[in-house]
Amino acid sequence: MELHKNARTCPASRMLMIRRIQAGIPVTSAAEAAGVSRRSASKWKSRYREAGEAALMDRSSRPHRSPRQTHTVVVEEILRLRRRRQTGQQIASRVGSSPSTVARVLAREGLSRLKNLDPKEPVRRYQRDHPGELIHIDIKKLGRAPDMPVGSLSMSPSTTPPVWLMPRSWLTRDHQPLSPSLDDWSPGTPVTA
Repeated sequence: MELHKNARTCPASRMLMIRRIQAGIPVTSAAEAAGVSRRSASKWKSRYREAGEAALMDRSSRPHRSPRQTHTVVVEEILRLRRRRQTGQQIASRVGSSPSTVARVLAREGLSRLKNLDPKEPVRRYQRDHPGELIHIDIKKLGRAPDMPVGSLSMSPSTTPPVWLMPRSWLTRDHQPLSPSLDDWSPGTPVTA
């Protein structure tokens, strides 16, 4: 049960108030001690007399009757048209209801967005027998130019070719968190021009 922020009483304090009244304390004094009006204390007293301790719980504030509620046939038609992927505006013009009524019905049924019509794709998981069974290795080829004199814009065929470096990182993807294991740089084969 959720109490609203300005609630003076809860089921336990209502029961305490009822016990005080049953003990012979006047309704006005019991109401004053609980911080509510005499009328409110009398209401809880009569509810307790009718249905016992269960009657001290908060009731729903929803009305018992809603004569202007959208008819169930119209609601079913709105949902049928939505499942045929029509927009709220199209549904409203077809059914003869206002767009706000259609939007309210769709929101209540959880179909206000078209993507909610599609079933959710199941999560694809895999399970391996042993940790480290799947290993992912990334290698990137990086070129490092040799020491060149300042101001030279291009390499002539007589200069030293670049050296390729291969940074490696290994990731295990099963039973263990992803973590780089090696950060070694090994020189590759020099490229000749």
